[in-house]
Amino acid sequence: MKALPITYLGAALYKGNKRKVLYENLIDKVRNRISGWEHCHLSYVSRLQLIKTVLASMPIYLLQVLNPPVSTIQKLERLFAKFLWGSTTEQWKIHWTKWHTICYPTEEGGLGIRNLRDMCLVEGSLDNLVGTQCNFHIPVNWFWNNQEWDILKLQQAVPQHMIEQITGVPINTNQPDCLYWKLSKDGAFTTKST
Repeated sequence: MKALPITYLGAALYKGNKRKVLYENLIDKVRNRISGWEHCHLSYVSRLQLIKTVLASMPIYLLQVLNPPVSTIQKLERLFAKFLWGSTTEQWKIHWTKWHTICYPTEEGGLGIRNLRDMCLVEGSLDNLVGTQCNFHIPVNWFWNNQEWDILKLQQAVPQHMIEQITGVPINTNQPDCLYWKLSKDGAFTTKST
């Protein structure tokens, strides 16, 4: 049996506090990929497309299964920003806008690059999507009272538009709860059905 930390499915398994060292491999992979393109004469649009399709996809799995330190995400964003604006190891270029602004959707004036912080599902991207400080660790039955939704409790926890969606879902109280996956023929979840 090996001692922790070990790597399993590309993710570092460890016990205790988050350590930046465990994520250096990911940062090095991104840095190496960028350095391979550094001497190519790429246009701004080409660099933007490479960030969207190649660089931003490299950390997706790791960001969804682990909760890396903020400093790791900041390092990745810095690497992406330097590459986007054409900075190299020999020459630094001006960054004309904040990275956060660049990550806005194109409809909102950004460039449509996915924000790495939103990819961290462990960090609560649903909370960012809702736009309020929701406590998603409260069990559903806390909102259920006498065979119906407790609207007052829902109003304390989620925005009004979500309350309308929640209460609009019909619930059959005559059947026991069960897991159901719509994307497979028999309703059972498999990795193949995802």
